[in-house]
Amino acid sequence: MAGQGATPARRRNRAPAGVVSVAAAAAVVAAGLAWWQGGGDPAVTTAAVRPLPAASPPAGPSLAASLRQALARTPAADFTYEGGLSQSDFYADARGRIAHRRGGAELAMTVISPASENRPVEVTVRDGRPGRVPEGVADHARVIAVLASTGTAAALAAATTGVNRTGDVHRGEVAATDAPQDVQELLRDIAGGWSRDELARSTLVWTLTLGAHGLPSRFAVEWRAPVQGAVLTSSWTTAYSGWRAAQ
Repeated sequence: MAGQGATPARRRNRAPAGVVSVAAAAAVVAAGLAWWQGGGDPAVTTAAVRPLPAASPPAGPSLAASLRQALARTPAADFTYEGGLSQSDFYADARGRIAHRRGGAELAMTVISPASENRPVEVTVRDGRPGRVPEGVADHARVIAVLASTGTAAALAAATTGVNRTGDVHRGEVAATDAPQDVQELLRDIAGGWSRDELARSTLVWTLTLGAHGLPSRFAVEWRAPVQGAVLTSSWTTAYSGWRAAQ
């Protein structure tokens, strides 16, 4: 993709000895956290997941409505992304162009990950489906199409009954089973086929920073999943710039 420079993916530090290994986590959740296998140990914290303070009155639906209105007028932007499963080899950096469309985001981007031997790969995604690229890169493209999507940001806001706001930064938390259906399906795939009850024990914490004209400048999602009495946390962060009416 001409003009889109790629930033090398940063190596994740491996977790210290004694934390829950990927193989052990896989045994606990039956099908086995399929995408977490083979990459090192996940980041684990024993800290309890505390609910976020709720704003009064609840602002999630109104935030979602205003965001969707802004995106309808100005749907396209440049973006940079970093994310994956913490302390594993399933992570990627990406940059390119994204457009908010009814039914999902469209992307043209460069992706760098261990799946591509840390070499840049050009990927396009339409209707949630990546073009012809190696399967490992395609896995990342499918994740990015969902978790870098401003439509996902609006849907998570709409599902949140209380939003904590500080200036232009909005933050909320939802049970994973209250997330949009495509997010739930993605998380189930990542976890190797969790049931609804298993997924319901995990949560999504999202942070949305708005810039000029009510358009996103940053969107971050953190997935907190209990495994063997600890909380396994993974995160995905996208920054946006150059919002415009069309790609």
